[in-house]
Amino acid sequence: MLGRRVGGYEVKSIVGGGRSGTIYLAVNADTGHRAAVRVLIAADTGGAFTEFAREVAVALQLARVPEVSSRTLDDGREVLFAAVDAGAPGSGVTRFPQTTRLERPVRRRRLVLPISALFLSLLLIGLGWWRRQAEPQPVVVSVPALPAAVAVGVPVVVEPEPVVEAPRPPVLVKREPPSVPRMPCEVTASWRTDRLADLAELQERVVGSESLSAQLQPALDQLSVQIRQARDEGDCRKVEAALRPIVTRLVGH
Repeated sequence: MLGRRVGGYEVKSIVGGGRSGTIYLAVNADTGHRAAVRVLIAADTGGAFTEFAREVAVALQLARVPEVSSRTLDDGREVLFAAVDAGAPGSGVTRFPQTTRLERPVRRRRLVLPISALFLSLLLIGLGWWRRQAEPQPVVVSVPALPAAVAVGVPVVVEPEPVVEAPRPPVLVKREPPSVPRMPCEVTASWRTDRLADLAELQERVVGSESLSAQLQPALDQLSVQIRQARDEGDCRKVEAALRPIVTRLVGH
């Protein structure tokens, strides 16, 4: 699967092992958008699309579950395909064609414009008259004369104004981000088949170069033994951790 193409995407790395197969990450060389792919097997039903979408959302920590469709690799195999970046090719984003503007006859346009201007003028005049009617009229209030005691300098008792406390700043509560569950890594027959197929494709890239063969062939031989002897989740993760740097070097990020 590594190095294969589906549409404009090239399979670059392994994301993790799902319940029904290995999930790979593909990258569009022209736009940089990413997509998750998995080999479509004979046992897959309509529910496999929904399960694959959930697994991709968990593995890549996406905010939403992506849409899944079936595509064909350059070697003829069918895969489940989910574009994970917004606006990516194949994500379902479409653009509507521009509509043609209809031109109206000249005589009709000359007649409509003066009528529209007259209607707008009448509307503004009516609005101004309504606002003038709605404005409140000034009210004259007579102020009573001050007592004689105030005039001759007799002290007047004034009640103090209540003290208003300034609002306290809000207390910030630090919230821990929700934990994201790790993708399962199960040693199944399909997992072993996929890993050996990945190893064979990496082997093809190494055979043509003496320097790469001398540097990576011992690691590939060791991986072949580990894949065949893997029994539990720990063995599964060790194999994928050992594959990752080799894939990065031969295929790219």
